[in-house]
Amino acid sequence: MEIVGILISLLIMFVQLGIVIGIVFFIIKATRRGEGEEHDIAGAIRRFFVYGFLFVSLVLFAEGVRGVIVALVVRPSAFAGSETQVASAVSLLVVGGLVWGGLWRYVRPRIVAEDAERRSLAWMLYLNASLVVSAVIVTTTATMALRALLTREGFDGEVWAALVVWGVVWVFHQRIWLDDRLAPELLPILPALVGSLVGLVAGSSGLFLIVSQVYEGVYDLIASTTLVAGDLWDAVATGVALLVVGGAGWGYHWFRRGARHGERSPLWFGYVLLFPVLGSVAVSVAIGSAVLFDVLVWFFGSTVPSASEHFAKMPWELASVTVAAAIWTYHRRVLAEHRQVRTEPDRIYDYLLAGAGLVAVGSGIAILLLAVFDLIAPPLAGANAGNTLIGAITALVVGGPVWWVHWFRAERYGDETAELRSVTRRIYIFGVLGVAAIAVFVGLIVVLQGLLVLVLSGQGSFGSFKGALAALLTGGAIGAYHVQVWRTDRTRLVPSERAAPPKEVVLVAPGAGELARSVAATTGARVRAMPTAEGAAPDVDAVVAAIESAEPTKLLVVAVGDRIEVLALR
Repeated sequence: MEIVGILISLLIMFVQLGIVIGIVFFIIKATRRGEGEEHDIAGAIRRFFVYGFLFVSLVLFAEGVRGVIVALVVRPSAFAGSETQVASAVSLLVVGGLVWGGLWRYVRPRIVAEDAERRSLAWMLYLNASLVVSAVIVTTTATMALRALLTREGFDGEVWAALVVWGVVWVFHQRIWLDDRLAPELLPILPALVGSLVGLVAGSSGLFLIVSQVYEGVYDLIASTTLVAGDLWDAVATGVALLVVGGAGWGYHWFRRGARHGERSPLWFGYVLLFPVLGSVAVSVAIGSAVLFDVLVWFFGSTVPSASEHFAKMPWELASVTVAAAIWTYHRRVLAEHRQVRTEPDRIYDYLLAGAGLVAVGSGIAILLLAVFDLIAPPLAGANAGNTLIGAITALVVGGPVWWVHWFRAERYGDETAELRSVTRRIYIFGVLGVAAIAVFVGLIVVLQGLLVLVLSGQGSFGSFKGALAALLTGGAIGAYHVQVWRTDRTRLVPSERAAPPKEVVLVAPGAGELARSVAATTGARVRAMPTAEGAAPDVDAVVAAIESAEPTKLLVVAVGDRIEVLALR
């Protein structure tokens, strides 16, 4: 069976991964000598093998149960004379069930009794892998089942069998995650974030289908044409099913399981910034550029014979931009909540979006140069030279504002020491400089080679290196601007500030972990958090002001409610 081959591949992958993780654990443990932690490399490798087999046997067991249900209950007549399929399902059920049950009876007492087991990376990976696989299958099968009900296609027993079996798997592992005795201590919020992502992808896909059908209907009325032949309700039913199932999964993990109001950890910010924010921005910029390009080409460039053919993709493109913009707007508001001072996540957001806009701007400049080269070189000019120029203008019009808004919002804080010392700002500047340097370096080689061939042999052509020349000029311009930014940042930091080491702070306060991250991001200090058991949380601005006003570089700060005490340490 195909599933057996897949599972064998998974088992081999776990073996390889176990070896790699064992090496990583050895390195990590070796660097922690003197911290009182026991070196247990053999235990780490043992866990990866045990939990790897636990996961593989879980999948085998679930698929075996599903196959037996289909063979004996849902469609028994279809398996008449197919003893091999029934035997395979029973084999998966028996072997997978025995192995999984035996391993679970072995690991469960260890997880309850040993902190090291709950802190292990292998246990965290097993639980999250089980939740992700079961959540994806449940979301898919639930969508198919709901769609069948909406379209009255009838009862599909195989879909419902998979939904029931993997639903039980998902519920079982949800209960494990919510049990304080069994829940992994490593990245405890990860299942909520991953579940939110699965639901968000499904729900946004459903919303896209619904909105696109609405836009198509409007387009059909305007253009007096029909874009898609077939039953409109099929597409709408699929969209409704995805929206309901995905929205329920997203709402459960995002609101009920603490992803929305949980601790603003680096993992939380990484999820929000990389997936909903950056993903929706990339879709908005890319597809928004395509929409604007089609409009400009219709009015000013070379077009296809009819408007209905030229704008046939417009409803789907507008639906993509609408959904992406909604996701972007919502998560931006979530990020902006309870922000009293500019923190490192705010900087990451601004520099990520500035980078996305800069990519579009750089592409626009390069395309613009190519269009100019075509216009000034008549033998190389073609019928699409005008469209090339329109493409450049489109990229600049869409990417320019995105870059401008977020880059100059960051520049407004350019006089603050925390902004200039920010790791995010430095990564952004040197990342841009690195890409620009590569473009200039490669461009110089290609352009010089093309010129030498053209001069020495007379057989070359300008067209062979005009793309490299455009990249060279674009990279040079962008690189020159950011070199100036880097130099300006250095001059803003006076020599005494550059030489002064960051303050070292021991912060004692209720909820000191999140408070310490905000203080460190704002002041640039190295903060060690020591949370208290009781007391009201202090005001972040007051703690920051107390630390910045203190002259010593090593401080003990005790902050409970309105009382803030600062003591100098040796």
